[in-house]
Amino acid sequence: MKKDRLKLDTPSIMFTALTTKTWGRTFGFSAALSNGDIDPALVRQACREIAPCYPHVFTNLRRGFFWNYQVPSGPEINVYEKSRKTIKPIGLRTDGKPDFRITYSGSRIAFEAAHCLGDGKGLLRFFAALITRYSQLKNGDPAPFVPETPAAEAAENSFDRYYQKDGEKDRSRPEKAHHLNVAFNEGLPEIVYAAMPVDKVKEKAHEKHMTVTEYLAAVLILGVIRSEPEPIDKPVTVFVPVNLRRFFPSNTMRNFVIQTEIKFYPEGKRDYTLDFICEKTAKRLKKQLTKENLQATVNKYGSLANNPILGAIPNFIKIPVMKKLQYGSHEAATTIFTNLGQIELPENLRGVVTDLRFINGDTRYYGLASTVSCVSCGNRLNLCWSQATEDRRWLTECIAILGEEGVPAEIVP
Repeated sequence: MKKDRLKLDTPSIMFTALTTKTWGRTFGFSAALSNGDIDPALVRQACREIAPCYPHVFTNLRRGFFWNYQVPSGPEINVYEKSRKTIKPIGLRTDGKPDFRITYSGSRIAFEAAHCLGDGKGLLRFFAALITRYSQLKNGDPAPFVPETPAAEAAENSFDRYYQKDGEKDRSRPEKAHHLNVAFNEGLPEIVYAAMPVDKVKEKAHEKHMTVTEYLAAVLILGVIRSEPEPIDKPVTVFVPVNLRRFFPSNTMRNFVIQTEIKFYPEGKRDYTLDFICEKTAKRLKKQLTKENLQATVNKYGSLANNPILGAIPNFIKIPVMKKLQYGSHEAATTIFTNLGQIELPENLRGVVTDLRFINGDTRYYGLASTVSCVSCGNRLNLCWSQATEDRRWLTECIAILGEEGVPAEIVP
């Protein structure tokens, strides 16, 4: 591999198989700041100053003869104003800019990134660093920026580090899931946020002996059952990405997550209560999240990335196969629900960030009409639907279910 090329992290080998000039797996964050309207010139300066600390973020994707790879892009970025709530996919670029964009509206700043740059937990740290440096510049602070994590640790491919060549591999087979019976939009996905108090959600989750992720997944499942006009025979399956840093020590900011699932079989019935679904799905994640199971999944992906035979096959042959695998995998999902959990901001951002949001991108290429993401900061949980459809029945039912539970959830601008 040439010196100016960066090998993709292991999950990105699969992510980028679907990337085209117009589409790629994309997600983002936004934050409302208390220090006034966003100054785009200072945002660009902040990017230039922190770029040397995060060289793996300032890259763009390239197609190689055998594998996709990343190349340095330089620190210059486009920062532009955006009024519409949506997220445009980041595809293969030709402008030499990094595979992310920064937008703003009033005092809110947004960071949208191609998934090949990292996962939510990792790139949230970059977003926090960007806001930190921007706020320092706006306040006239002359102190140099100091990153929390050394560049080499932040850029580590932790899948390679923990891959066991001769270890047990996950051999589970996906089961086709119910997909929402709605029409897809032609344009960009609609982004809808619902805000609610963290303490109320935790209270209800703990009453049912569940984590917040499990509880909200149960709400999503019941919402699907209630919103569909016909009874459902296939399982309603929520894919839940899991942060592997909780189980395998790592400071990487690149992708270090795997997919687990919470599944419920409606069996053609409709008259379920949330309590019943919670009872049937509680502890499902805990059963899957054993060190043995997670290691088997890491080995499964590692065997793909490190297979010398696959490495010798040209990309134009591999990519159609990987696309088929991706489509097949997501046939097993009704939706993807990504919960970044409770975020404790660095001390220098407390009081600066007044509202934090996390956005999952367009997944229609996986056949998924809508995905959900959430993040909690302070006592505010922001739940976000990214919808490739104008049909709001599902999210409307979910908000109604939370209301029935005594959790005041409201759609916010």
